[in-house]
Amino acid sequence: MTTYDEVVLPIVHEHVRDIAKQERLADSLRSYTVKACFVVKAYACMANVSFLPGLAVLGLSFGRLYDDLLDECGSPDLEARLSQLFQYGTFMPVNDLEIVLYQFYRSIEALLQRNPDDPIFKAVMAVHEYQILSRKQRETVTRETLFEITRGKGGNAVVTLFALMRESMSSEEVDLLLQFGEAAQILDDYQDIEFDLQNGVHTLITEGICGLHDIRVILQRLHPELCMFYGRRRTESFLTVFYLTMWISFLRRHWPTLGTSHPRGRAVRPSSAVKVLLVPGDNLVQEARTRVRRTERSQADPAR
Repeated sequence: MTTYDEVVLPIVHEHVRDIAKQERLADSLRSYTVKACFVVKAYACMANVSFLPGLAVLGLSFGRLYDDLLDECGSPDLEARLSQLFQYGTFMPVNDLEIVLYQFYRSIEALLQRNPDDPIFKAVMAVHEYQILSRKQRETVTRETLFEITRGKGGNAVVTLFALMRESMSSEEVDLLLQFGEAAQILDDYQDIEFDLQNGVHTLITEGICGLHDIRVILQRLHPELCMFYGRRRTESFLTVFYLTMWISFLRRHWPTLGTSHPRGRAVRPSSAVKVLLVPGDNLVQEARTRVRRTERSQADPAR
């Protein structure tokens, strides 16, 4: 949390002047970033590389704000302008949130100091391409298209995030993480099911095609390859953190307001790492306490 306050908060405070908006953005980014940092740190331990907290919190904050702007409240031409940013490094922000996003990107770039052929840049472009393709998820889409988006978006997002910790990631490791990213994206969609159902977004989770069981199947399939590449002991430690994240997601799915308010109705601010993990976070348009458990569209409960 200290790193987040030192690295991310100053950017938010400098460029977002509306206090209510500033606090909402800061809380949204903090909630997601602190939780996800556990997984990034677990990867660094598994890969036997240094955990770089500044890059981790900046990368996670950028990713969260990027998703929220594109999916919920960005301008119509944001996709094209972000393509220019990822391809050519040029970007013209049109509001305070986009300025914050751009400053995150520049800060990451300054800390990375990577060669242009580093795998992270190819992965970033791929994430953006699949993010654009994911617009189809608001239409009637085929099962095959949903799998393509899930694998492409999730896989490249994981490569991008973990490559912040490892320079010049090998093609063998990239391939492993692309496969692991499918499981991570399914879990992300599991966590977002209420919001997706309310907004007509089709995913493998909302359609009842995949659930937590399918994540376990993917991880069990990958387990021997992960152990061969990283070593059994480090792999087991990493997967323990990921399975813990799954379990916490299951709890929040079935008790969506767990930890979001005081018995007398007052909001609760998490005061420990455990509470941060258990309490669901807001995004830019939906407060966690407003979520309700719905399964109207899916014929099978994705918690199976």
